[in-house]
Amino acid sequence: MIAVDVRLYDSSSSSDFEEKKQTEVVIVLPSTDSCDKPKRYLVHLPVFVPAVTFVQAAFSVYYVGIMQNDIITIISSPLVFSPFRQTELWRFVTYMFVHDGMAHISLNTLFQLLIGVPLEGIHGWRKVVVVYFVGGAIGVLMGSNWHPFAYGMGSSGAIFVMVGCLLTTAVFHVALPSRGIRCGIAALCFMVIMFSVLQAEFLFTDQNAEDSGVFSFNLLSISLFRGIMAW
Repeated sequence: MIAVDVRLYDSSSSSDFEEKKQTEVVIVLPSTDSCDKPKRYLVHLPVFVPAVTFVQAAFSVYYVGIMQNDIITIISSPLVFSPFRQTELWRFVTYMFVHDGMAHISLNTLFQLLIGVPLEGIHGWRKVVVVYFVGGAIGVLMGSNWHPFAYGMGSSGAIFVMVGCLLTTAVFHVALPSRGIRCGIAALCFMVIMFSVLQAEFLFTDQNAEDSGVFSFNLLSISLFRGIMAW
């Protein structure tokens, strides 16, 4: 902003100009410097999503590589959600760090980075942390109601919460005027959904966590991302 200071003096009250009345006027004009800067949509540095992906990969290397992917060892882990130990509340969060095999962790890692990095770049790590862990906990809780005796592992529920939030961003974000950016985000989300369905079909993974994640994102996006909407 450019400020122009204008001072006016009134000398009509005295002939020798001893009494002067001073009036100050400040004119504020818009600066042209900010108009030349290109708009940035990814204003936050993604930190949380790469960090949690690295931790998940480390756990997978331990269980798949060192423990030789023994399913008995995996479901006996204190991190996996167990239907017989639902009073151990940390399992509602830690189950997302354990995966069943290299194919499972590879696809989830790819989808998590494709969806989580742009979402965190737009909204910041604080909101993404809440979306990730709360959405994942809701996903395994609802999945346990559909299959009461099933064990839970993997971050699919949290990923689909982020898919829903990124779609909400593409549709309602007032700072994304470009139609190409919106269409690109929507195409990315639908691609992740399609590959997740194929993963459930060919790798025999459960789809209930994904369905629960899609449901729970409605509860989270309304409360966390309401500032991005034009209404």
